[in-house]
Amino acid sequence: ASATALTMAGAVGVKVASAGVETAPVSLAAPASPTMKPVADPAPAPAPAAEPDTSVQHVPVAAGTNIYVQAGAFRSFANAEAVHQKLLAEGIRNVQVSSTYIDGSKFYRVRVGPLPDVSSADASLQSVIGKGHAGAKLVVD
Repeated sequence: ASATALTMAGAVGVKVASAGVETAPVSLAAPASPTMKPVADPAPAPAPAAEPDTSVQHVPVAAGTNIYVQAGAFRSFANAEAVHQKLLAEGIRNVQVSSTYIDGSKFYRVRVGPLPDVSSADASLQSVIGKGHAGAKLVVD
């Protein structure tokens, strides 16, 4: 008998005889079943991140403070001066560069102002942003 015949016969538990070959019953025992272990429930999906609060808070401003539009803050005076000159060329007036120290590092701020009131500050901010300075913001100093 061929090896294929023996294999197939063994799969069904049949004896195969062939001339000159002794036969023995062949059986395929089912493999031992693996030990089943409980699987822990997967961790619940994290809750979606809360939407950022985009509301505007109105807070009283102390007397003697001023409102500015800050177009940028730079470590390099040359970069600050380039933004200063660009704003002037774009028709923005009352622009200045001032220096300050933040955590021991010197920065050059480009600011428009001081502005007389919140309405003027909002209008100036929109103008500066509209001229391509998307990072501009209002500051009270």
